[in-house]
Amino acid sequence: MSRAKGARGNNKDGNRKHTSRNYNNHGGGRRNNLRKQRKPYFPSFISFDEMEHGVEKGTLFQGPLRINAKNRQQAFVTIEGLDIDVYLDGEVARNRGLNSDLVVLSLSEDRTTWKEQSNFGGEDDKLNKSSTRMDNAEQKALWCPRVAQNASQAFAPYRKRNGLELTNLAKEKLESINLYCKEKQVQPRGQVVFIKKRCHLPGHIGVLEAITKVSDGQPLAEKDNFVRFKPMDVRFPFMMVPRSQINKDFQSNPNQFSASLFKVNVEAGKWKAESRFPLGTYVCTVGEAGDIETETKVLLEEFGFARRGLHGDFSEDVHRCLRSFRLFKETDDAKQKDGYHDTGSSKSEWKIPENEFQKRKDLRKKRIFTIDPSTAKDLDDALHVTDIGNGMYEIGVHIADVSYFVTPGNELDKEASIRATTVYLVQKSLPMLPRLLSENLCSLNPNEDRLAYSCIWTMNEKGEMVDKEPWYGRTIIRSCCRLDYANAQDMIDGKIKVADAFVEDDGVNEIKWPANRRPQDGHKPEDVIRDVKIMHKIAMGRRRRRFASGSLALNQPKLCFKRDKDGRPIGVFTYPIKDSNRLVEEYMLLANYLVAEKLILGAGGLAPIRRHPAPLKKKLYEFTSKVMQRGYHLNAATAGDLQKSLNEVSYAQNLFLLFLSLHL
Repeated sequence: MSRAKGARGNNKDGNRKHTSRNYNNHGGGRRNNLRKQRKPYFPSFISFDEMEHGVEKGTLFQGPLRINAKNRQQAFVTIEGLDIDVYLDGEVARNRGLNSDLVVLSLSEDRTTWKEQSNFGGEDDKLNKSSTRMDNAEQKALWCPRVAQNASQAFAPYRKRNGLELTNLAKEKLESINLYCKEKQVQPRGQVVFIKKRCHLPGHIGVLEAITKVSDGQPLAEKDNFVRFKPMDVRFPFMMVPRSQINKDFQSNPNQFSASLFKVNVEAGKWKAESRFPLGTYVCTVGEAGDIETETKVLLEEFGFARRGLHGDFSEDVHRCLRSFRLFKETDDAKQKDGYHDTGSSKSEWKIPENEFQKRKDLRKKRIFTIDPSTAKDLDDALHVTDIGNGMYEIGVHIADVSYFVTPGNELDKEASIRATTVYLVQKSLPMLPRLLSENLCSLNPNEDRLAYSCIWTMNEKGEMVDKEPWYGRTIIRSCCRLDYANAQDMIDGKIKVADAFVEDDGVNEIKWPANRRPQDGHKPEDVIRDVKIMHKIAMGRRRRRFASGSLALNQPKLCFKRDKDGRPIGVFTYPIKDSNRLVEEYMLLANYLVAEKLILGAGGLAPIRRHPAPLKKKLYEFTSKVMQRGYHLNAATAGDLQKSLNEVSYAQNLFLLFLSLHL
């Protein structure tokens, strides 16, 4: 089945059975009279003044609307000050609200209709007793904490604010509702009465089809003034697109386009209470389902990245922010454009200014190297280890200093804030920052001076931290070589020897240590091999102790794609996690921990700290119950107990448990 035909295959809201009433009337007087008399499908919205008064008095509440992607009959609204989301049952309760819209709602006055919640008051007893104990001495050895273990409790959890300050009366009402829900174990039901702000994605990708079914080769029925648009994102309703906006080819033979994908903008602001479905405005034909470029457009549109385009291009205003760093011999044509020309290239002859060497710690003589996937273009972190004697080692993690190149508030900073992350697709990546930075000036390429932030600490060969404050600061580094995970693993396994660094590539025999992965700048191959082995030994010892003391790893298998010479996917495989991956993970985890400590000590409550709260007991109990019904013993009293249980099952069983958890 093609993607287009299966766009709304699991139809839980009954849309597929519903006709497009209210849209296909021809204009006869009798039909117009019937239309005027038709009962509204949705309730009418209250006035703006009523909405403001209700919110102020605490009889109405506002929050973002979230529709369940697995069952669009279910929707939820998170209200600031309410401990539990409000439940909206069905499309009428949503009252023309679309996913992400800021809505105002009333709660059902008949509290007997509120959704019952199972009584999970005794989950702690049901989750078994803990078999692991937190050893304070072990925690001190592994982390040498400088802040109290409960320091994060003083931090306010991050919550998206909806821009409304609650009145005292509203706060009292919310406190009363919280107490009632907790006592009665219920979830409030709500009804949208006003759309305060439309925040949904306007454009959608999907299929167009005739409302009245026709045979292959037949045109649209004459009575059909609209065609039905079925978006790929099942959280959004069908839309009615005026026939006049659709091209003649579709009108003459709609079945011919059953595998075609189209873009339509939803006209939510024109959605009348009498109509079950909103109007849509035809934008363009996207392409054929199954085509990689078409599917890429669909993914970008569906997840809100369409503004990047198919290649992640940046505007001229953004590139202009990097003009002083894009130094290379330009053509005469380029110079005519005010000395600036951007081709998307990452090339530059920019060098670190001399004054930066006075401000930063010069670590270029350190034996620093990177370990990344073989196909990586942006090398943003590097490592070093130095034997300082008596079984002690200096470990350093170095991160590319992007802040030097991005001025707060300029067009580049604004665009990066909007993009937030690099998007990795099967055949390409769409960067957060222009490639001049991500693949060159902020990539820790070998044999190149680079600006970095560094965190350096001391530990022993057992992976225990020394009670000495780590060093943090701006640095200049020069990576001696670029290793990939396979190279590093071969060094750990003893498959790469020093002699392999001197083997010439004859184009016939396989090279164990490729020339572009070998150390430069006078650094010796044997030193790099020894560093990798030392770091591996320390990391693995530390990792074993970390899990023994209660750490938990829930790693989902990473799906990778085999591609042909043109970059198109031809097969899939799971990415193998090796000890070389775990080596890098251990040091990055520790560096993150140390930097978080530094932020807490330096910025206190202003520090933005990533938070990993305990799982909801209800969800955890549901999961463990279902697992145990299938014959698996799972103790989830603590993270350590859960990890111990997972270690006792096979890899295949572990995958099954993961699959089960994702589909609860």
